[in-house]
Amino acid sequence: MSVVESAKDAFRSENNSPWRVGLSMCATWSLGVSMAAGLTLLGIWGFAPFVVWMTFNVLSVPLFVVVYLKFPQIQKFIDFRIMQLVMVFVLFAYITINLNAMVEVVGPGIELLTYQFLSETGAVTLAMGVSAALFVFIYFTGLNGSISTDIFQYAFQIIGAMLIAVTGIIWGTPGVDVPATADTSVWLIAATVGLLSGPYVDPAQWQRIEKAPQLETGLWAGFWFGIYIIFVLLAALNFGPESLLHGILLVIVVYSVSTSTMDSTAAAFQRILQNRQLALMVGLIGVAIYPWFGGPVGTSWAVFSEYRAMISGTIVAIAVLLTVIPGLDVEMFKTKLDGDTADIKTGD
Repeated sequence: MSVVESAKDAFRSENNSPWRVGLSMCATWSLGVSMAAGLTLLGIWGFAPFVVWMTFNVLSVPLFVVVYLKFPQIQKFIDFRIMQLVMVFVLFAYITINLNAMVEVVGPGIELLTYQFLSETGAVTLAMGVSAALFVFIYFTGLNGSISTDIFQYAFQIIGAMLIAVTGIIWGTPGVDVPATADTSVWLIAATVGLLSGPYVDPAQWQRIEKAPQLETGLWAGFWFGIYIIFVLLAALNFGPESLLHGILLVIVVYSVSTSTMDSTAAAFQRILQNRQLALMVGLIGVAIYPWFGGPVGTSWAVFSEYRAMISGTIVAIAVLLTVIPGLDVEMFKTKLDGDTADIKTGD
């Protein structure tokens, strides 16, 4: 067996242990913007809002797993046609969000940095090339390949953030200027509700809990994300915006997070579309149209985020009703909703 074949078999191999799948759920949940968002959030809103944001980020995936296991009827929702349409949009949005993060961290875009590594054209070209390569890689290795790479991507996230924190402490860099906490109650309510509702419309999270449907999987996800977000805080408090090393380390962290979510997106397309070739084609189209449609998709995502909690709340409410009321069956809702969706598509 060749070295290439051995490597492909290693990435294709099954490993459904809760700690490993939980780590993959964590790495997938960390969108590419999470590092920069943490730095910005701390610098604009203050320490208390950051802690609230951090806490609900840690709780989101474990609570999703609890609901998934406690109300088993919810497990069929990912196969609802209308849910799949929503999830396909979410995946396209994730492509844009993570491409934005990869472009901004090496090109012009992040105000925290006083320099840039590449021109905007170079940054876009690099981000699109890396993303396209990931979609091809997942075409061959599938979900198991995504879960396997998440281990390395997560390790680079932690090491990069840790080195920023340690070198910042040693050098005495000023870090983010943390202001006095302002009245952010309205913003925080919207943010926490959005975070808690996020996993329900993210097919990558559903795909992973299907592999290891255990409470331990969710607890591991929260544990791994807690470690990551603590290092984000330490890195923010010791980040040197004029430090070349910190700039390079920030690129490593953001690219590790972004590529982790990007290859999870590629695998999730396979789960929703049930066809590897179609998933590859759709994913590559999503990457290819980024220079022209990245802005509109980002705007649409901002609008969708306002309704995400309503969608997730409806899913949970229906699952609860199906569990506690005898005689109700999830297929009743599936037939009705999928029928309505078909009518919309055909114009009947």
